[in-house]
Parts: sequence; C-alpha cells; structure tokens
Amino acid sequence: MDIIYFATTDWRRIYQRPQHLARGLSRENRVLYINPPYSFIDIIVSALRMSDKKPEFRLRKSLVHINDNLWVLTPPILFPFSHASNSINRLNYGVIKRLVIKTTKELGFREPVLWTSFPTHNIVVGDFSEVLVVYDRMDEYSAFFKGRTRKMVRLMESHLLEKADIILVPSEGLISEGMKRDGRSHVVPNAFDPSHFRNQGQGHSTRLEGIPHPTIGFSGYIGKWVDLESVVEVALKNPNWSFVFIGPVHRSTKVCAGVSNIYFKGAVPYEEIPENIRKFDVCLIPQIPSGITENVIPLKFFEYLACVKPIISRKTFELSKYPQFISLYETPSELETQIRKALEGFEKTPEWEEKRQVFLEENKWEKRVDDIIGIMNEKIDHSAGC
Repeated sequence: MDIIYFATTDWRRIYQRPQHLARGLSRENRVLYINPPYSFIDIIVSALRMSDKKPEFRLRKSLVHINDNLWVLTPPILFPFSHASNSINRLNYGVIKRLVIKTTKELGFREPVLWTSFPTHNIVVGDFSEVLVVYDRMDEYSAFFKGRTRKMVRLMESHLLEKADIILVPSEGLISEGMKRDGRSHVVPNAFDPSHFRNQGQGHSTRLEGIPHPTIGFSGYIGKWVDLESVVEVALKNPNWSFVFIGPVHRSTKVCAGVSNIYFKGAVPYEEIPENIRKFDVCLIPQIPSGITENVIPLKFFEYLACVKPIISRKTFELSKYPQFISLYETPSELETQIRKALEGFEKTPEWEEKRQVFLEENKWEKRVDDIIGIMNEKIDHSAGC
C-alpha cells in the first residue's frame, strides 16, 4: 500500500501522533509524509519563541529518506493564512500538489491512500487518483481560532468530512452526531512507543542539572491550553518545590515572571524525553478545560505512566476515566494538595503495577497501526466488491 500522508506536525519537531502513525504505517507500506507548509510569518514567530528546536525553513522543497519505506517532503516557504482563506489555501496547495505528484511519480507510487489531518487538506482530495481518503481528526480544530477564521476552518472541515472514506478520532468526544450515523468514524486513541521507554533514562542529559528537588515536571507543547496560572499560585506558596517545563513555548509566560522556582528548559530531542521524565518527582498535565483539551488523552499521559511516575492533571472528561493512574484537580488549592500527597508517598502495589502493565500493553502505537491498517483494508475490499 502506498500512502500520501499530509501532516499537521513537522517531522523534525516534537514527536506527536502523526510521526508515530506514519512510522508505524511504514513498517509494511510506503509512506510519503508531507510537512505542513510555512510562511514568512512563521519564520518571524519562530524567532521570537522560547524554543531551541526551531523548524528549518527552506526556500526550496526538500525530500529526506527516513527508512526503507518512509520519505519526508518539506514544501518551500508559501503564503500565510491558508486556514483563513480558500483562495490562499488553493494557491498554496496548488504548489504542494505539483511537488507531491512529481515526487510520487519518482518513487513509483500507484493508487495511493490519501491521508489528511487538517481542514485545509480538503483542497487536495481527488488530486492523486487515490483509492481511499482518510481523515485523522486529532482535535476540535476550530477551537484554536476565533471569529472569521474559525468559521472558515469549520467550513473547510465540513468539506473534508464529506469527502473522507474513513474518519479517525482519538476519542468519542470528537465524533459529531452526523459522523456517528454513517459508520465512517473509528476511535483510535493516542498511545506510546514501549521500545522508546524501555532501558531509557540512563543517558547524559544535563537539561535539569542544578534544579533542586522535589521537581514537579511537564513535558510537551506549552500552548495556551496549559494552566500556568494555577502553577504560579502553587509555586509562590511553595518556594522549595521546583516546577519544570520541557518543550517549546507557544503561549505568553509573563504570568511566571519573577517566580524563581519555575523553569522553562526548552524543547529536547525525542531520545532524551524518557531520561528527563524519570528525573521528575511528580508529573503534571495542567490542561485548561476547553474544546482543545476535553476530548483528548495526551501522549504525555502514557509516557509518564511508562516511567512509573505519579501523575496530576487538571480534570477533563477523558482523563477522568483513569482514576487508578491519575489524580485530578480543579483549583490551585487542589493542585497543591495533590502534589503534597504525591511527594509524601506514591504507593505502587503489585495490583497497581499489574494494571499499569496491562494498560500500557493495550495502548501501544503498534496496536493502533494494526487497527488502522485493518480498517483501511476492509474499506478497500468493500469498495472493490461493490
């Protein structure tokens, strides 16, 4: 099977669902992973952000061979506001379409599966003689925008939902009523890579060097959905606790200004994540409940659990389903209480450890990919028989 994978995440940035799925799909299929396009505005914004792992902007396209079956195509710099204007989106993806057609011809792709993962990708459906269209609806995308742009994103997504043969979502909450009725939607939750966390943590990362314990840590994107306000309130009351954030910063951190026991350590290579998580005394998922966070189980939940750490999260609908593995808070006072309890003693009984092992075994990316391949093959076989 040949797969043209239009991604929402740059392959070179923080490892997320798209990279895990694309790499897993490439075990037995050929995959062309297309990085999202950047504009000159992205260059300026990236330069201003507190991240030491910035994307590489290119004036010309590039093609990188990752493994025997996986290639990553990076488009050149294009126009901004593709998600806000159909005209700009059509112009940008016209350029990308020509690059993809040329590249797939060179690679010998035939009758590919078209994998989409963002509303703007609706414009490329039907351009590659694809036998199947998959839409991986990872988030409530319109919640990231406001006003006219939100309306445009919703409109683009409505077109993509109409065109998709298969719709994948990480949780039930991302399936709308219309999607439930036609049988195209399948829940494929997030997961983790056990091989990456096995025998990890004994490296030589100096990222947390000099930070006093106890450390209460977060690993991942630091976006507008991260509850820094509650963390600041607790940090001010407990100056002997160190709050550590590892990952690229995508929101204002002014609220943390002058709080000496809050540390932003920037993005780290994927290879160093297990080692750094294992250095945390307590792991945080401080999500502000919203359309962005309510219906998603973040990858960090599985990664924290793989490192056998106490986990504290802001209460959300999806994470409330796992009280055996996670402690929840709704107010800064509750967050402080939960941290104190975790620091006083994190009980790991044999029964708890058995449940943890079973849960992690059921939530591997390898299993998710096998499920997806089964769904795609069934759809292709059904279409061939019609």
